[in-house]
Amino acid sequence: IFDPREHVAAVVGIGWGVDLPTATNFAGLLLGGGLPDQESNLSLLGATPQQLETWGYGVTDVPSIDARVQACLAAVGSAGFECWAEIDQLVMERVVAWAPLGFAIHGWITSDRVAAFSADAQSVAPSLDQIQLRPES
Repeated sequence: IFDPREHVAAVVGIGWGVDLPTATNFAGLLLGGGLPDQESNLSLLGATPQQLETWGYGVTDVPSIDARVQACLAAVGSAGFECWAEIDQLVMERVVAWAPLGFAIHGWITSDRVAAFSADAQSVAPSLDQIQLRPES
């Protein structure tokens, strides 16, 4: 799926976890054309005419959101959230509809002694500093 010459039409089962509560760490990687090897940009948005020809595509022009991504990277606070929301709407409504088909749900089995338990939102591992045990009876 990571080789544009393969002309993969659909991908099922790829996942991406966010590191920050914004799109700053994944929108450019997944939808940007600024990467020379295009390894993470499965949509090929922003690909150059030369890249498209090398990969064997008949089209010579595809949309790019690179300028918008750069603008959003510079925006902070509510302006940043609004900027990323506009990119999301643009991509979903006018460029290529990317829809999550599934969501991972993690469950934990604990003993009756566990009074409080929390998982880290980034790594989905137990937050060891947040686990509380009841005293033994």
